[in-house]
Amino acid sequence: MRRTAIVASLLATGCGGKAFKPLVAGDAAPRYQVTTLAGDTVVLGEAPGALLVNIWATWCIPCREEFPELEAIDRDYRARGVRVLAVSVDQGGDRDVRDFATMQGSTFAIGRDPTGDIQRRYQTIGVPETFLIDARGMLRWRKVGALRSGAPDARTAIEAMLR
Repeated sequence: MRRTAIVASLLATGCGGKAFKPLVAGDAAPRYQVTTLAGDTVVLGEAPGALLVNIWATWCIPCREEFPELEAIDRDYRARGVRVLAVSVDQGGDRDVRDFATMQGSTFAIGRDPTGDIQRRYQTIGVPETFLIDARGMLRWRKVGALRSGAPDARTAIEAMLR
């Protein structure tokens, strides 16, 4: 019983003593800066235009499976002002992430955060997680788990934001 109380306390307050409060639609997107593999700097919460931000890792099977859907969303919505940014939380160098992106034929922006800072700021519970941030820096939608090919959830959220 004591172990359950300790685990519940850690989940409620976080390991650092700070309260865990998942972001929800309507929250301001936390400011976060990342450099992409192409060398560009993207600032979440301040970026011009809308962003679909995916937090992932190369070792995560569902993350790997959703890459074609991220590519399709980027292709289908880029002209309408929505960009995809995938932030890898892999530790180590860029090589594994770059090799995976190349193998997938990814054309959207990919950043790296081996420190997991984005996970702390965005209060994630794992990978993958996806956030839709509008041009004003507001969180419009959040998805815990993989985006499935052909599933309407991300596209429905994007269409609602663009109306």
